[in-house]
Amino acid sequence: MNNSFSILLVEDDLHLRNGLQALLAFEGFNCTSVDSGEDALKLFEIDEFSLCILDVSLPGIDGFETCRNIRQRDTVVPIIFLTARTSELDCLTGFNHGADHYITKPFRSAELIARINAILARTYGLKTPADKQETVGCTASCIDDHFSLRDIRINPHLLTAERGQDIISLTKRELKLLQLLHTKKNQAVSRDQLMDHCWGRKYLPESRALDQFVSALRKKIELNQARPEIIKTVHAVGYCYQEEDILT
Repeated sequence: MNNSFSILLVEDDLHLRNGLQALLAFEGFNCTSVDSGEDALKLFEIDEFSLCILDVSLPGIDGFETCRNIRQRDTVVPIIFLTARTSELDCLTGFNHGADHYITKPFRSAELIARINAILARTYGLKTPADKQETVGCTASCIDDHFSLRDIRINPHLLTAERGQDIISLTKRELKLLQLLHTKKNQAVSRDQLMDHCWGRKYLPESRALDQFVSALRKKIELNQARPEIIKTVHAVGYCYQEEDILT
């Protein structure tokens, strides 16, 4: 069973990045990896992560600036620096930019996983993959009864969508969008409503963030992305979920 703790790994060393991604996957995490701060910030525009692991010495925007930008967009997501920069000044700079922990290279895999588990447990107040439980990292605001959207069944407690024997992992933001569309089924939900509900009123992502987010979600849950049946576009308004084909 996949858990819903999603980790964004930002590391420009290909060998280390591949090794860390394999380690995190083995421990049961959903890991997305990129090699630059710019790519990390683009992902934060359209998706939501449980935790971020950052190198400091990145091409372009360095890890410190990336951390500062992430923290401006999300005050909750834990950030761990994993870096070869060992000076006390670098460590203090990392914390001053909003990091939750600073681990220097070389490091032990067991230490990294232990730190991740401890931070996730403290942040979300729930068991981590190491506990080998069905409960996963979802905040109280995400928890609701199961609900169905056409042929898929959504389990908010596990952050999953089930279609037959297939289990699809969801992020908290994806769940929020699907919950809102289900609550307002057969109604057009405006772009502003969706942005406020999924990103918050104080956060103003780029104008294309919602469309990119919906496109990525459709790839996960729609059987035919060219003719979506769950998240339908309402021209010049936003999106809607229809239980039956009653709207055009």
